Amino acid sequence: MQQLVNGWFLLFVGLYLTHSGCMFYGYSTPFLRSYFGDILALPIILYLSTLVLRFILQKPGFNADITMLISLWALLSLVFEVFLPSYYPRYTADFWDVIAYGVGALLAYVAFVK
Repeated sequence: MQQLVNGWFLLFVGLYLTHSGCMFYGYSTPFLRSYFGDILALPIILYLSTLVLRFILQKPGFNADITMLISLWALLSLVFEVFLPSYYPRYTADFWDVIAYGVGALLAYVAFVK
């Protein structure tokens, strides 16, 4: 369980929880409401998927690489900005969300890959 304790991961999760709490109580700006969660999603998902792969592969030293990061960015962009908006009216395709995922990918690169 010590692998879960990573300063960057705790920072990203803490920011996300704070952001969610502020939105719940109505303290949010349009930018934060629309894009901040998207920015934080990729680093959180990347770190958690790295933990799962470490467990499955039985390699405690396994780390995400740039290929995994770019693949995750492309997957999130395709699923949430192309496929889901095509089938469900609840989802809206937004090019700026793809940019937000890219900013999250840069944060994940600095925090976990580099």
